[in-house]
Amino acid sequence: MNASAVGLSETKRPGAIRHYPKVSLTGNFIVYIVIFVAALIFTQALRSKASNIFFAFVFFLPWAMLIYALTARSTLKTYMLSDSATIIKLEPYTYRLRIINESIFPYPFIDAIMRLPQKNSVRCTDRSVSLAMSPLASYTISNTVKFRYRGTYEIGVSCLYVYDFFRMLRVRVDVGMFDTVSVLPRRLIMGEGEESAVSDSARESKKDPNSYEKIEISDIREYVTGDPLKSIHWKLSSKAEDFLVCDYDTGSSKKTLLFCDLSARFPSEPPERVEEKAPAKAKRKGAKKAKKRNERTQVEEPETPDEKPDARTSADRVPTFAAEDENNREMSGESVLTGTEARARARGQRRKKKLKGAQYRENKLEAETLQDNAQNQVDVSELTDDAYYDDMNEYCADGVVELTVAAVLRELRDNNECTLFWFDRRSETGVYSFTLRGIEDFNAIYKLFATSPLCPAEETVARLSRMVEDTQDTKQLYITSAIDPEAVRDLCSLPNVSDGASFGSSGVILYNPEERFAHRRERKLYIEGCRSQLMSKGLKLIEGRLDRD
Repeated sequence: MNASAVGLSETKRPGAIRHYPKVSLTGNFIVYIVIFVAALIFTQALRSKASNIFFAFVFFLPWAMLIYALTARSTLKTYMLSDSATIIKLEPYTYRLRIINESIFPYPFIDAIMRLPQKNSVRCTDRSVSLAMSPLASYTISNTVKFRYRGTYEIGVSCLYVYDFFRMLRVRVDVGMFDTVSVLPRRLIMGEGEESAVSDSARESKKDPNSYEKIEISDIREYVTGDPLKSIHWKLSSKAEDFLVCDYDTGSSKKTLLFCDLSARFPSEPPERVEEKAPAKAKRKGAKKAKKRNERTQVEEPETPDEKPDARTSADRVPTFAAEDENNREMSGESVLTGTEARARARGQRRKKKLKGAQYRENKLEAETLQDNAQNQVDVSELTDDAYYDDMNEYCADGVVELTVAAVLRELRDNNECTLFWFDRRSETGVYSFTLRGIEDFNAIYKLFATSPLCPAEETVARLSRMVEDTQDTKQLYITSAIDPEAVRDLCSLPNVSDGASFGSSGVILYNPEERFAHRRERKLYIEGCRSQLMSKGLKLIEGRLDRD
């Protein structure tokens, strides 16, 4: 008999997986103790043959069930029908595993602890799958997934928990059979804007390796995605029946240090938002201010010619003092004003006073508004959807790795010697560093770098940079997605980017997935402020863009 499952939509059980010792008791064993005590009392009271048989049955029952469960260690077999693979992200991958019961005994209660991809294919987690194995039966699990992010994923069976018929005892059958799937990022090309902004050095100029002004051919190698078509050696390619590319010596060579930031800085769960009464009061206060502003605007409208009562009142007063005003103006040398001109001047003076008062009140309201905004500053790191917090660290690390790959390939094509640094728990020292002098060197470590795991938040590029002592005549590139105030302060405090040798030639390539942030406008203004702050310390801040073509 064969059984199969696709997707595990009905058998998986959510929640944290508990791990038990090799042999353990369940909660049902308490029921057995009660039955055992009752059988003992019953036997002592009756002292009959039937009671003795019942007591012997109850006494030996757990031992028989233990022997029965232990037989599963030799009769239950697990096989991985799929192989370990190396794929590109978003490429379909099908995994298959099978559990076979080679015994003539049934096992109705089995909990298989499997490591399987999540629904969103972000990571692989342990799941408990309940199985019921008939004699000489098998159970096959098959599913096709598309991994969204680069990294290393393990798919397989960790162990099996086999229960007896009464679920009193639990026996663990260790399996430990996994397939390793290495998911690689895309090898994309960095945009021209970032290339010219970050790569140009104020101290040195060189020829463009993609132009026709070559000096000599330094190497001939196989074509790699992203190589310019101008560098293809067509004659040798036709003979070799494969594309061959020429590397040219541009007459210049420079060292570049690249620091890749894989630190997990975002929380895995959305932050708690406590609704207080203060925001409601602030809204009511703002509404009252807006109402007062509208009332003042209505009151402060300029006078119109229809305001005849004021005009008549002024006209009645002007002739009374007209002769005296004329004599005074004639004595002072001023021109004599008519009644209409006097009224116009009076209205103009009253209008100026009102406009000055309105401008003062407007400035006061604007200052109060700015103060309220300062007290209620928005979080530029807040995400648009709470579901984004679950995979935001993987999302950012994925973009940072792809930007780093693009930056390394660009520097190598410019005939620069690169040294790549990143934190990695797989290394004995916790850090990997490789000196790359060509595309072949990078291809040799590409899989190791592309599948590097996330590291703790404190393992930043600033800490990584401080481990490097010799930075003379080198350019440093920091590829990161962290732009919080602490990260900016750490970058500005680095001594090896503010010296005379590298000032102005180093840069920060920022991966900024703005489509996931809630306050895009405020974040953009914040990044502009960080750009000026970093530039004052000799670091150019570039928002990396990756061309898909």
